[in-house]
Amino acid sequence: PTGGSSTSATAAKTPAAGGLDPKMVAWMESRMKKYDKNSDSKLDVSEFKAYDANSDFGAVDQNKDGLADVSELVIARQKK
Repeated sequence: PTGGSSTSATAAKTPAAGGLDPKMVAWMESRMKKYDKNSDSKLDVSEFKAYDANSDFGAVDQNKDGLADVSELVIARQKK
């Protein structure tokens, strides 16, 4: 036995390591549908501004692809 359980406790708190709260992801997916006008499961800049006019899209778009996906929106929400 290696006993490497200490890393799993850390990973659960790290969104990049897949530690996103499944309830928060489901909530964000349902919320996004209202704003995702082209139904691509991501928000472009104009869709994002309709969703949250006060937040900085550049800060939310972590991978800089010009789109905010569910995980990026959840991570941004958790930082507030």
